Amino acid sequence: MPNIPVRAAAKGLPERHTAVAEAMLTLEEQVAELEAMSRIMADLIGEVLSSNRVKEGEYFRILVSRYDMENISFAWSNVTSRAVKLAGRYYAACRGEIGQ
Repeated sequence: MPNIPVRAAAKGLPERHTAVAEAMLTLEEQVAELEAMSRIMADLIGEVLSSNRVKEGEYFRILVSRYDMENISFAWSNVTSRAVKLAGRYYAACRGEIGQ
């Protein structure tokens, strides 16, 4: 979801700054999606680590259901994939390759 007021303000900047602002605005949605997915992953992991655990001396034994493990694995993979793609797009934008 593009930030229309910020996009309009960027049009009045010097050419190099406009290009950088446009590149950052292009990445805005991907940043928001990565943030949301990382929160989902953190909630999943936090729930699993705080439930179904048995203290054994200095350690905890944590029982993880197949369902929970599949959800955590999916979230972890999704966050990693999004972060790698975002990093690539960020560095492309830094090189002036807007919209790549």
